[in-house]
Amino acid sequence: MNFSLETLEPIAGKVIEALLSYVPSLAGAIALLVFGWMAIGLLMRGIRRVFDRANFDEALESFIISLAGIGLKLILLVMVAAMLGVQTSSLVALL
Repeated sequence: MNFSLETLEPIAGKVIEALLSYVPSLAGAIALLVFGWMAIGLLMRGIRRVFDRANFDEALESFIISLAGIGLKLILLVMVAAMLGVQTSSLVALL
């Protein structure tokens, strides 16, 4: 097969066009991931303060906070995957 610049130029143009159409959803997914992760961190600190004021058992407090953090992060990752076009119905069914 003989490749020349004339045959590769239309293919390269289509590849670049496809990549550029994907950039906005990728940027949105990254922004959601960053801001969501920070929001989860703030929420976890708030929950920890509430538990500290309520004088909960330290082991139970740690378990509940860890469980809540993991759950929220899983939900966030499913949301990011959905923004990227991944079919998330089977992922949600597993959760």
